[in-house]
Amino acid sequence: MTFDYAGRRIALKPQAFDERERFDRSGLFLIGDEDDTIAVLDVRPGTPAFDAGVRARDRIVASDDIELNARDLSALRDVLSDATRASVTLQFIRNGTLHTVAVRLRDYVDDRAVRSTASDVDRTDSIKT
Repeated sequence: MTFDYAGRRIALKPQAFDERERFDRSGLFLIGDEDDTIAVLDVRPGTPAFDAGVRARDRIVASDDIELNARDLSALRDVLSDATRASVTLQFIRNGTLHTVAVRLRDYVDDRAVRSTASDVDRTDSIKT
C-alpha cells in the first residue's frame, strides 16, 4: 500500500499467493480461556468436528493422548490444519464429563475459491479520496 498525500491517492498492490493457504480442517473455532484450557468458541455445522460431536463451550484437554492447556493453542491449530493428517483424537470436557472422539480431518474450505478471488485483483488499483 502506498499513500500519495500530495495527489490524495492510495495505491494498492495485490499480494502474491504462491503457496497454498493453510486452513483449519476440523471446523473448530478455538480460544485460550482464562482457566488455562482451550475452549471451543464455535463449531461450523457439517464439518468434521461437528460430525464427531464437538460443540461450542466444550473444553479440549488432550489431542492424541497429549494433555493440552491454553499455551498449546497454536500447536493444536497446526495439527488441525495439517494437510498430511487424516484424523486426530480429541478429548474434551462437557458438563463435567470427559469425552473422547476421533475427528477425521478434511478440507472444507475450497482454497480455489480463495485463490480466484485474490487473483481477480491482478493489477495495482488506485483509490482517489
